Amino acid sequence: MSGIIFVLILRLTSPLSIFYWPLSGGILAITADFYDFVILEYLGWGGLDFPTYQKADKILDSYYLAIEFIVTRRLRDNLAKRLFAVLFGWRLAGVMIFEFTGAREALFFAPNVFEVVFLLFYLVKKFHPRFHMENNWKLIFVIVVIGFLKLLHEYNLHVDNLFELFR
Repeated sequence: MSGIIFVLILRLTSPLSIFYWPLSGGILAITADFYDFVILEYLGWGGLDFPTYQKADKILDSYYLAIEFIVTRRLRDNLAKRLFAVLFGWRLAGVMIFEFTGAREALFFAPNVFEVVFLLFYLVKKFHPRFHMENNWKLIFVIVVIGFLKLLHEYNLHVDNLFELFR
């Protein structure tokens, strides 16, 4: 089986576990996303080229993030639901701007904070099932810290390779 078929099956099916196990399913989806290029290099691209797969990769990323977003709609915590809606919408808008314009900077200005907050939220819920977000400075602090770290990550990926400065 060519690598592309295997990767597509993996990327399309692994996020479905998010519906049943949000935390472990989210980690599984991220892992599949992280290793897709490794798998393709090992098993073969099946006639697909890197630029074509990069476009598909953004669609597959949005697919598993959409599943995570759908799962957040089941929450009873209204502040969490609103926060996830804003973070998901912001990232989706950035991806759409990137896809239509090709401006990689759009991904910098719309970092994927949603995914990190989603995983952190469900990690806390795993150990404290009654946890709910409160409208206080701790929530704002977490979003600012995660946002800053994701901005650095997105800047490195899509604008300028920061780590080249340290070589």
